[in-house]
Formats: sequence, C-alpha cells, structure tokens
Amino acid sequence: MGGLLLVCATVWMPASRAAGEAADVVATVDGEPIALGEFLLRLNAERAGVYAHFQSLIRVENTDRFWDTKYGGVTPWAFLKAKTLEDLKAIKVQQSAARRAGIVADTGYASFRQRFEAENRRRAAAARTGEVIYGPRRLSEGAFYHQELARTIERLKSYLAENTLHPSEEQVRQYYERNKDRRYRLPDSVSVEVLTWTIGNKSGGEPAESSLRGVQSGARHGKSLAECVAAWLPGASDLRVAMCTINKDTASQYSKTAPALLAAAAVLQAGQVSEIIRSDAGGMIIQCHAREEGGFLSYDHFQPAIRRDCVDEKYQSFVDQLVAEAEMFINKKVYDGISPSMEPVPAAQTICP
Repeated sequence: MGGLLLVCATVWMPASRAAGEAADVVATVDGEPIALGEFLLRLNAERAGVYAHFQSLIRVENTDRFWDTKYGGVTPWAFLKAKTLEDLKAIKVQQSAARRAGIVADTGYASFRQRFEAENRRRAAAARTGEVIYGPRRLSEGAFYHQELARTIERLKSYLAENTLHPSEEQVRQYYERNKDRRYRLPDSVSVEVLTWTIGNKSGGEPAESSLRGVQSGARHGKSLAECVAAWLPGASDLRVAMCTINKDTASQYSKTAPALLAAAAVLQAGQVSEIIRSDAGGMIIQCHAREEGGFLSYDHFQPAIRRDCVDEKYQSFVDQLVAEAEMFINKKVYDGISPSMEPVPAAQTICP
C-alpha cells in the first residue's frame, strides 16, 4: 500500500517549467488545445489507477524502474500517457459542447488557472474574516479541476436533457424494459437456515470436518440444519443455528453485517445447501428453505429516476459519438518529452489532491 500512495505523491515535469505554465501544447482535439499543465493534472490523477492495473495483472513491484519497464510489451508510462490522452479527448469534446451551449465562456487551461487562483484568494479572504468555508481553506489544483469539470458536465447534461437529448415517454419506457433485469430488479425474498461457529480463545474451535460433512449431507437429503446438528454434533456449545429472511428490506443490513451470508444466499435455490464457508473468525453452512422472486421497481413510481438513467445513457452515447468524430493531433515533441526521468515538481507545487 505504501508503494501505491507514493505513485500519487508527485507529478513529473521538466525542471525548467513552472506548474502553472501552459506555453506547451501536448495535443489538440478539434482545434482545442490540451496544455501541458492540464495534461499533467490528468496524468497525475490516473497514476494510482494505472499502477493498480499493472499490479492486478502481473503483481509488479513499485521500483524506481517500474514506469519505464515493459510488461507484456508496454511500459506503464506509455500506458498512462495514452490513457490520459484518451480521457482528455472525452473531456475536451464535452467542454466544447458546453461552450457552444453557452454554459461556459472559456475552456482554456490559462483561464482555468485564473479561476483556480481567484477561488483560493476568495477562500483565504473568507478565512481571515471568519466566514464559513466549505471544504479545505485552500483547494489543490486537481481538486478544483475535478469540481469544475463535474459541474460543467452536469450543467451540459441538464441542458441537453431539455433539448436534443430529451427522451420521450416511449423512450423512457423502452429503456426501463431493456434494463430492468440489470438495474431495477428487487432482491428475491430468501428464507435460509444458517449454522455458524466461531474460532477463538474462548471457543472450542472448528467442528471436525467429518461432522460438518455429515451435517451438510443430511441437509442435502431433506433434513433441517438443526436436525443435522443434533445428530452429528450433539452437545456442541459453540454452534448456533438460526433462521434468516433476506429481502429488499434486510439485504442492505446483511451486506454490512454478513456479506458472505448474503452472497451465498443469493445463488441458492430452495432445497439447496451451501458449501462450508470459512473465515478467520469461524464458518457457516447455509440451507435455503424458500425463495420468492422480488419483482421489479415500479415504473410508474420510480419514473423520474428511470428518466434520469435514460438521459445518462443518451448522454454517454452523445459523448461517445463526439469522441469518435473528433480529430486529435499530438505534438509529438512535447508528448514524447513527458517521461518518468524528469524531475518531480517540488513539494509546494505538487498538484495531487
């Protein structure tokens, strides 16, 4: 975990450039420039995710040579830069759409920097006079960028939802029917019997494997877990057998207090018995006695939320089309010059939120 935190600690740029300068253009998207400073902001935000991606694939070590060592034919640094460009292409087409809609006046990095510094001056002045400030006294550049971008996208989405992306009643209904199994299905009501045991200094430890297998076999042949425990584990003091009902009203609580139980119950049909489920604290066996389908969220009752989901899907398709049609030109000299061998930004200029 320490290595992962280190990944987000600094952002790399040439020592001769200050963090806020936008003199160099890394690329353009339909003529909209991606300034070096903006590129580094996004690159820095993606570093931890890219490191985790390579870590999950091949369990690499976070060494000094990590970013420029090839794994599967590609270096993490090349992957990170390409992902940053991909993200910024999507950002730029949305910013341009927001400007055309009159939502924002200027999407350039220089004007962003001016707004960023103005906001922190406002916060500092408010702090001196004792006014309430929401969030930190001084925002990081990355945090301000994220907040401003999120507001712009939300306003653009709202604008389009009332205009070109406004879904008809029929489109919303079709969206619901198309997605109800995946998004709007209610949890089934499941009645289960659960045998649990604990492992610890004050317990007798886990029951013998042969006894647990006997309980499991008996339950699979139609006996209740309580009956099987009486037959195979008589007198055991560290066992507990209880009935539980998992439904739309209780599923949320079980997800917090007994996620393993919830996960196992989700796939058991009536009459089925789980495998022996073990953890560091103990274990359990689950027997499903009944299952009733939970149905779906009512379209009429939840129509406003379903409409918002439909708009989100239409908006994503809108953005995907803009990205597919946009032309990106890369300034190879600047882009290739961004490398892990550069000096990190001094601590005072670190822009990771």
